[in-house]
Amino acid sequence: MVERYEPLNIRYQDGKETARLDTYLTRFLEDNGRIVQVVVGDYGTGKTTSVSHLFYTLAKAAIQEGYVGRLPCLIPLQRFNFSGTSPSLILDWLASSVGVRNVLYDSFDAMNKAGLLTLILDGFDEMAKRVTRQVREECFRAVGDLSHARNKVILTGRPGFFPDHTQMLAAVELASSADFMPGILRRNKLRSSVEVANIEPLSDSQILSFLSKRCEGEQPGIVSTKVTELFKKLKAMYNLKELATRPILLEMIAARSSDIASGTVGNVADLYALYTTEWLTADAKKGGFRTLITPEDRLPFSIRLAWGMTADGLNAVHFSDLPDVVARHFGLEEQEDIDHFASDVRTCTFLIRTDDGDYSFAHKSFQEYFCARYVACVNSLDEIRIERYDLDHTEMERISDLYDRSPNTFLFLGGILKCPLSPVFWKRLAAGEDEFGAAIDEQCPGFEDSGSVVEALASGDIPIEEISEIIDSARILLAGLKRMRRIFSRDKKVRGWKAALVKDVAEWL
Repeated sequence: MVERYEPLNIRYQDGKETARLDTYLTRFLEDNGRIVQVVVGDYGTGKTTSVSHLFYTLAKAAIQEGYVGRLPCLIPLQRFNFSGTSPSLILDWLASSVGVRNVLYDSFDAMNKAGLLTLILDGFDEMAKRVTRQVREECFRAVGDLSHARNKVILTGRPGFFPDHTQMLAAVELASSADFMPGILRRNKLRSSVEVANIEPLSDSQILSFLSKRCEGEQPGIVSTKVTELFKKLKAMYNLKELATRPILLEMIAARSSDIASGTVGNVADLYALYTTEWLTADAKKGGFRTLITPEDRLPFSIRLAWGMTADGLNAVHFSDLPDVVARHFGLEEQEDIDHFASDVRTCTFLIRTDDGDYSFAHKSFQEYFCARYVACVNSLDEIRIERYDLDHTEMERISDLYDRSPNTFLFLGGILKCPLSPVFWKRLAAGEDEFGAAIDEQCPGFEDSGSVVEALASGDIPIEEISEIIDSARILLAGLKRMRRIFSRDKKVRGWKAALVKDVAEWL
């Protein structure tokens, strides 16, 4: 069986150098100076898969070598949400995962202090359901109780658990044990004893390697051709290659590789609908700590946030501004509730964070997709019902306003509504209206003059919330254009007109 694991790269905390994650962690385990290694990455970047592979490698070596050296322990930190202290966390893990019961924590602690263990603590962002700064500090103090002068601790999690990088570093310091670095000495030694590494997006070569491993069992020549063709499709479809840089999304793409490569897969909006649903479902399966906001509530929040950011001309929101958005959307008044919900959306609503505390969507295309969902929602053309966002402070009220701010939103909106609404499409159609308007009218029963509809759509002079009133007309026109194309396919003038439209219109004809 071909190994399907794809090694990831990380970037050092100074932001200048990169390295392979597995090589980096191996060196850390051999380094007598550093005690705690923190690996951060957003949703789906491969943290759990990577440390699980490391655990497997270390456990296999320990068995083969007769259990000499440090024994690896892979401990999911979401258990802390139910146990509350590091001793109870360890005892719960020993009982449920290892099958060791009726043991004293002192025995484990003695082995740990003696340097006989490597603790791989996965998912610090899952340690608490209701999160405040104090709760975060308590969680990392609990991790600190498990770090000692002779052992090794690898800690993973999402950076969005912290509002900004400064607060993360402050908490990471708490994860270093006070018993071997007291006071000033501990603070001075932090840089050498604890490091933070960020997981990098997949490179082109990693994407190709990943896809090749998913074609296991096929002949090498066929695999190479299949992967090459799929990679071309990824680059050709809007932002799909960008999505592929995140392992979990690449896994979803690979699972549908045949449909994508053959061109039978739905449009890009259908793909994003699938990805966002699977993203929220995967998060929900992680356990009770993710139930503060349900998957059904996360999607409307993401939609409203994306619309508000676009309306304000923003690509990111500072963490200090998020609580107001959260309070308004969820109808919260108590500050403690607002803090808890704000922490939840930072880690579980398609957002990523910069070191300065600015939050943006994982890819710009997600913001564009959610904007398109908002337009569909407020027009009752989407299964989600959502209140209108307060646009009194913006001037984005018409199709043309949205197109000026976010033209790619119309790639998704057309896919969702199964009809193009981009002014560019209708402007190109209007270019042939004088010559072919009568033919279009003939193919659109019930239309006395399609020109007025085409003109309105081409100008974009339609209120965003009145799209539902014209979408049926647009679909009839599109159907008529398709019929005209079939009937007049041999007409040189029609073929010439179609050639002028092909760049923006071909997918709809």
